[in-house]
Amino acid sequence: MSDRISVLLVDDHALFRSGLRSLLQFYEDIVVVGEASHGDAALACLPSLAPAVILMDVDMPGSGGIAATATIRVSFPTCRVLLLSGHRRFAVAGLQAGARGYVLKDADEDIIIHAIRTVHAGGVYLQPDIQMTVADGLQDGGAWVLSDREVAILRLLASGEGSRAIGDALGLSEHRIKQCIGTILEKLGARDRAHAVAIALRAGRI
Repeated sequence: MSDRISVLLVDDHALFRSGLRSLLQFYEDIVVVGEASHGDAALACLPSLAPAVILMDVDMPGSGGIAATATIRVSFPTCRVLLLSGHRRFAVAGLQAGARGYVLKDADEDIIIHAIRTVHAGGVYLQPDIQMTVADGLQDGGAWVLSDREVAILRLLASGEGSRAIGDALGLSEHRIKQCIGTILEKLGARDRAHAVAIALRAGRI
């Protein structure tokens, strides 16, 4: 399949990487193109592997997942980072660094797969179990007013939907949804979709 989602696995535990690889091989739309044991190793192989999604642990020796995410966001903007951690406490820092999603290591298989697909499609995925953790850890976006449509879009973004699916749900074109998302980012002073969702969660708007 030419449209398979290429994934790079980054974790300092070889056994965990092996388990993820074994899990992902059962999905025809996903292919693991490489592995790395820490952030620096991941950065070194990105030019040659060019994965669509980087499934990366947060807490690793040397260059951890959050520092690597910040570099990837600037140097490899087409690569989307999905952070995978055993801890909730890193979620806010991960999203602020530029991650497009955050999933706990004890998440069910279907959550991990859905998160990979969502992030690849340009969406944002926050595991429901950690949404309040993220909300509590981020400051309000300031004085801003969102329309009902913009709130609806943010709710759909938070659930992992991409622009096309949101357009279908709201009866709008994909282009119009992207315009609305741009307006939302401007209103909230958000860096990207994940940041906008986090700000809106913190403010209790979604």
